[in-house]
Amino acid sequence: MDDPNIPLAVVSGIPVKTTLNPGDACPLAMGAFGHIAYRLLLRGNTAISVTGGTEGQVQTMLLMIQQAPAGGAEVTWPDNIIWADGKAPFVDSQAGAISFATIMTLDGGKRYYGRPGF
Repeated sequence: MDDPNIPLAVVSGIPVKTTLNPGDACPLAMGAFGHIAYRLLLRGNTAISVTGGTEGQVQTMLLMIQQAPAGGAEVTWPDNIIWADGKAPFVDSQAGAISFATIMTLDGGKRYYGRPGF
């Protein structure tokens, strides 16, 4: 393959971090700059926390939350997120279910805004 854009796409894409069985607490940090994505593979109930952000940048965090084959894991959202519709998104607890949420900050993490989906 001689397409010069392929290496650029590989090295300049949004980083994705996978966390298997995050446990009772799952701290998630905004990237050093720009955007970041997390894939959480749940095995039990998990409380998510969000920190970080760089002043002067619009930053987003995409969360993909996936239930284990047994399902049943519940997610607790942090209180420091202002949700678009006023309430934290529903995370499906059925076996293998996948839920998405997007969180952003415009002020270096002083305030976080979230919405279900991506």
